[in-house]
Amino acid sequence: MRISPARIYAGVALGLAIFVVGGSLTADFSPEDAALGPFTISRDALFEGRQVAFRNADQMDQAHALVSDAHKTEQQIALWLGASHQYAINGYEAGAENAVFHANRLAQEQGLGLTYLGFGLPNGNAHEFLAAYLHFRHQGLTPDRLVVGALYDDLREPGIRPRVRALLETIEPAALQDLGSAGDHLTQALAEAPSPVDRNAMDGTPQKLLETHVVGWLERAWDPFAQRHRFNAWVGWRWRRGLFDLGELLRQFGSPTRKVPPVPPGMQVWNEAALTTLLQIATADGVSVLVYKVPHPQTEDPFYHDRERYDDFHERLRRLCVSLGARYLDLETLIPLPNFKFESALDHWHFREAGHVLLAQALTSAMAEHD
Repeated sequence: MRISPARIYAGVALGLAIFVVGGSLTADFSPEDAALGPFTISRDALFEGRQVAFRNADQMDQAHALVSDAHKTEQQIALWLGASHQYAINGYEAGAENAVFHANRLAQEQGLGLTYLGFGLPNGNAHEFLAAYLHFRHQGLTPDRLVVGALYDDLREPGIRPRVRALLETIEPAALQDLGSAGDHLTQALAEAPSPVDRNAMDGTPQKLLETHVVGWLERAWDPFAQRHRFNAWVGWRWRRGLFDLGELLRQFGSPTRKVPPVPPGMQVWNEAALTTLLQIATADGVSVLVYKVPHPQTEDPFYHDRERYDDFHERLRRLCVSLGARYLDLETLIPLPNFKFESALDHWHFREAGHVLLAQALTSAMAEHD
């Protein structure tokens, strides 16, 4: 069947209209803020005009300056390594702040002479946190204190993502040679770093040059086109919101709570080795180390993880901390259940601002007791 030109033009016009209307409706939508789910917002932390929380290894020049300036004024730096629970806020409302901000606020109010520098990675694994610590150390910016959020589920996370791998490129290879298996893994990741230029057969051709010119002109001349990625992210976000609403309906009919698959034993051993190396290096550097069990929602349902393996990991970690002279805080039950919930749905990893305040209070109290 032949489609008439009029129908083609009408379809194009309708598509353009949807594009324009969709762009205007999503003008205030932030794809990054919604990346963790329909109700969870990632937040930077600005304290006294300076950024104190850094996500995904971005803006490390500002992190370097923060450490350098603090040391010049004899202000101590606590490097805080943690997953997205450190900076992501559930049920976000305007003005809400994350745990890194509140920890800095409390440290200032209590006169601790301490600045927290949050380095957060969503689903960050121990090798990535080891790479971050070694990066600061190699830059001559070793922190005075180290805070590590121990999240059992992230022991399943493999590999080292590109932005963290870039931090390894600032470290002399010889500095990784005496770090045992963890150092071998970091060296291997560095050797496998992809080329900074990803070329294909179209590069440099007239067609590619024309496409680049046309796309660049459209982005400058037509704002809805420039914001196309935001619109696409909004569509995905609405889809996830619909899935949540469906899940909420099923939960009302008694749909059972699911349990997460067990952490693969091989990945657990791989990541525990890196975590052990991180704590050994930091304590040998004379850094005051504090490790905490990340808060977990307490429900009447079966525990989300394999309880025995979960407890075994944290007990091994506690004993390791004792042997190294580091401190270990069990904060599993710190945050009340409502802070993890949306209606009857449960987020096992993130919590509301009140939970961030409780986490900051627990860590800062431990810091004050140490002083």
